Amino acid sequence: MICYSIFRNSYEKNNNFVMFFFKIYAFASVNIISWWGYIDYELISQLSLECKSKISYDEYYSIKDFLRRYKKHNYSIIIFPAQIYNLISQEINDKGINLNDIRNEYHPEILNLFNRQVYTKNVAIYSLGITGFIYNPLHIHIDRNDEVKNIFQNAKDKKIAVIDDPIESLHLISQSTENGNDFEVEKNFNNLIKGTKYLITNDTIKIVKDKNFAFAYSWVGTSLKRMSENPHLKFTSIPKLSYISADFIATLDKNKDTECVAKKLASKEFLDPVLTRTFYFSPYGIPEKIQDKKYLSEYEDFIDNHHLLKWLPVLKKEDYQKKINLWEKIKIDMSNKI
Repeated sequence: MICYSIFRNSYEKNNNFVMFFFKIYAFASVNIISWWGYIDYELISQLSLECKSKISYDEYYSIKDFLRRYKKHNYSIIIFPAQIYNLISQEINDKGINLNDIRNEYHPEILNLFNRQVYTKNVAIYSLGITGFIYNPLHIHIDRNDEVKNIFQNAKDKKIAVIDDPIESLHLISQSTENGNDFEVEKNFNNLIKGTKYLITNDTIKIVKDKNFAFAYSWVGTSLKRMSENPHLKFTSIPKLSYISADFIATLDKNKDTECVAKKLASKEFLDPVLTRTFYFSPYGIPEKIQDKKYLSEYEDFIDNHHLLKWLPVLKKEDYQKKINLWEKIKIDMSNKI
């Protein structure tokens, strides 16, 4: 799941504050990294006061960017995509504070979902989401029972977008591929996008405004944000194509300041406004006050029908690297054809 596109426009506004913030907390006691725009800077200041801690806050806009930063710096708290857990599991294994008391407060159905997997005690859920299609009903209609091939075929001569995520997008492509080898996957993707005006991106701000926009395969939070800005657009998740994805929060040291900050970051009190603002789902269930009716509808549908969806697979380290390599090859080959 990625929040970069949602908050891209806020960069200029916050940039000066970020520089000032980093200068003040150059020797912070709690160092956090998260998706770009996930956490409001005012909330970081609030956490700093409540926990009486100096906090530095770093951000990333892609999985590749996270892995680069993670290897380079020593963080106290990391918020990261669940699908890369196995890439870093040995390094974070029980390093930090036990978060079981946080987990036990989750909505029963969400806790049941989480417990299907085995994670170390210093890891908890930060947010949940699903993938789906945001589309322009003037050009295309997407039904919950549609097949991948039909969706792409119905968008011929129109503009489409696919999220720049190796796991999410390759799973979508593989749904219409009988043979799962790399050559067939890339061949199938080329067949799917043939005749469309395609874009691989996590930033859908501009494309959804285009008069020829048909659909974008994206995360629910990003899609609902775009819909709040463009009310004529619609979103649908397709159980056989969509996956439950999550972002995790993990503590990497046992410092008391880290414990205070992490438990507040992962609390219902903190998450409800953050996730409501970003249109993602909370492990604690539906917040009491949601004004956006489309967001509430998707939230209720997720709680009621999550059993129809599959978790986005958490791959072994070597398998994940293969997916990354394949996706990068596909993007390079496609860019060479433009």
